Amino acid sequence: MKIEKIALSKILRVVSVMAQVCIAITFSLLLTFELELIDYRAYPINIVLLAWVLLSCFVGCLGASIVFCNLTQVRTYRPDFALLVFICLLPMASFQYMYGVQNVSIAPVNDVSTNLSDPPQFKLSRAQRQSPYYNQNIFFLLKARDQISAHPNIATVTLMAPSDVVYKCALRAAQSLYWKVSIRDPVAQVFEAKASVRLINNELDTIIRVRDAGEGYSSVDVRSASASKRIDGGLNALVIENFITALKRTLVNRRMFEYC
Repeated sequence: MKIEKIALSKILRVVSVMAQVCIAITFSLLLTFELELIDYRAYPINIVLLAWVLLSCFVGCLGASIVFCNLTQVRTYRPDFALLVFICLLPMASFQYMYGVQNVSIAPVNDVSTNLSDPPQFKLSRAQRQSPYYNQNIFFLLKARDQISAHPNIATVTLMAPSDVVYKCALRAAQSLYWKVSIRDPVAQVFEAKASVRLINNELDTIIRVRDAGEGYSSVDVRSASASKRIDGGLNALVIENFITALKRTLVNRRMFEYC
């Protein structure tokens, strides 16, 4: 929509101030999160950061619509306005690339498994694995259910390969995702690892179990749990999906290059 010159000048001034505030706060929070200046396990820094990323995206979209409809006038009055709009949209674009808005969930879960009837069991109990830095007074609105949950997009994976080969490829897939493997049991074909998503510091407790399904097939179950009592925002399910994708890719490469 076209805007009159006087009104456009005022709108550009207001939106520019909003954009600068959003940019300053969003990138300050991002640096705080990445440099771990505040413990995300004790304070909801990641929730606050996400809120400001969304707000910055809204301001960026508002500014982009103004630029699109009044390009000539915006160039005349505020030639730097388009740059502010681009920087406002950058955090959201980065978040979409690394995590994906479609993967965000507000369901009260933080322990996800591909198999609910017989989930893989961690060596340590839930209480022993959870962080002592959990702040009950801050996170009471974000508390998750104390139970293992399913996810509609993930289930036990059946692969056409011997279980010993799948186990070796599962280890290689975990390493390719830069997971920190902590416990291995080659006899039971189970291993535990500290999993994470790139550029997101939250480490998750993950366990992978491989079983012989007969007739040359193997079944793989994955379980991922947060080290806190608050909702995971969909992170555990994303970690499981990423691992399953990496495992299938590793198996395909193994058939091509025989390195598992």
